Amino acid sequence: MWRSVIIKGKSAAAVDGFPVKCELRLFKNEKRIDLIYSIRKKRVEDPEAIYIAFPFRSERGKIFFEAQGGIVSPGENQLPGTASDWNTVQNFAAVRNERYQIVLSSSEVPLMQFGNINTGRYQYIAKPEKPHIYGWLLNNYWTTNFRAAQEGDLVWRFSLTSSKDRSNAFAVSFGWNNRIPMPTIIFPQGGNKGRLPLNAFSFIDNKNVVMASSRPLENGSEILILLREVNGRKVKIRIPESFSCYASNVLGVRGEKLKSIELKPLEVRFFRLEPKREN
Repeated sequence: MWRSVIIKGKSAAAVDGFPVKCELRLFKNEKRIDLIYSIRKKRVEDPEAIYIAFPFRSERGKIFFEAQGGIVSPGENQLPGTASDWNTVQNFAAVRNERYQIVLSSSEVPLMQFGNINTGRYQYIAKPEKPHIYGWLLNNYWTTNFRAAQEGDLVWRFSLTSSKDRSNAFAVSFGWNNRIPMPTIIFPQGGNKGRLPLNAFSFIDNKNVVMASSRPLENGSEILILLREVNGRKVKIRIPESFSCYASNVLGVRGEKLKSIELKPLEVRFFRLEPKREN
């Protein structure tokens, strides 16, 4: 027996006889709605799946989502032949038209299906027929590498917002801030080899640029950062006087010394920051 359970919006529903609870959270100082679904699920070994349906109504709306390091619109700038039944979403999925965008984000649900429930279609080029998004909460369809059943107290969270700002920068900012509300990274001070200035990253103030990752290098006083331009615009960032900046790669190998940090539209680059030594 194959079955799928679809939960739409805030409607009451039940799975295996247990009620699905939905808590709505409205924010006073932010345009945001959180939907928190919870269920106590019993063990079922028949093939099954659970989806949360978001049937957005958006005239001429198109779906966009953040993949690994870029923004994808299914059927347009997605590589033909790649996974089309479902997609792995990093920080957000959005529905946009000429006037606004609706942004959806979830920390627990990386798999989403667009337009419809597409399992088993295997389309070479997928073009969602409707601006509908389905969060794929769980399934046990597979015969290898996955448990035959999933049970217990389960919770899934989704956050929603909308804006007349249709940019990738707005959607990326909402998605990242939802998943990591206040990213804080503590770096070692570097011992006798130098100290990191407290304002090390205050210069990355361009809304079109995301610091995707950062880590100290082996000597403890230098930092490797990965920057990504998200809005399709060329940007230039001034390097603070307390640092020297070099082009780099994923291993932190020092390249040419730079006078400023420049990123081409949608470019992703590594940079190596070194605090200047005091005389």
